[in-house]
Amino acid sequence: MLRALLDGRKLDASLAGRLWFPLVVLALGLVVTAALTYVMRDSVEQEAGDHFELQAEQAKNAIAARIQSYSDALYATSSPSSSSRRAIRRCGYSTTRRTCRGPSARS
Repeated sequence: MLRALLDGRKLDASLAGRLWFPLVVLALGLVVTAALTYVMRDSVEQEAGDHFELQAEQAKNAIAARIQSYSDALYATSSPSSSSRRAIRRCGYSTTRRTCRGPSARS
């Protein structure tokens, strides 16, 4: 019986001696995995943020260009006709006579 206990202690000592290396490797692997996860998450978030800012800037520029082109088109199509309509309303052109009603007619 004493011999079985001594053999069990040798087994326990031998088992503990063989387990420390895999446990150290496992612990180091967990530490490296956690560090790489943190670094990669930060890198991915930074890249996503940069990509979003680039797309937002491109969208802003596209909207500004479209508004400018709409403004130019609106100005080009309405400018000649609106100035002549203002003159007709202010001066009251008719087929028979011209009656100006406006700031220039008061003088």
